[in-house]
Amino acid sequence: SREFSETVQTEDVDMAIQQLLDGRRIEFCAESRSGELAPIDCAGMWKQRLRWTIGWDETSLKHAGAFTDSGRLRCRARCGLIWTFLIR
Repeated sequence: SREFSETVQTEDVDMAIQQLLDGRRIEFCAESRSGELAPIDCAGMWKQRLRWTIGWDETSLKHAGAFTDSGRLRCRARCGLIWTFLIR
């Protein structure tokens, strides 16, 4: 099992990738609930989107090698990760 990182910009994306690389499946849970505070102005929205962009790039670079090296990934998961994080 991997560890939760408090230093990455998008910790949820980082943790999801770690779980996939460990061979786990991520499924939809209709009973789960989460909340988010929306930005109140355009400057706040810009900062949020910039943080998300930096976070996705950071996570992509951090795990890119494992997308092709990890033996636990099914072909579909491997192709999905490569498409989502490297080709996009």
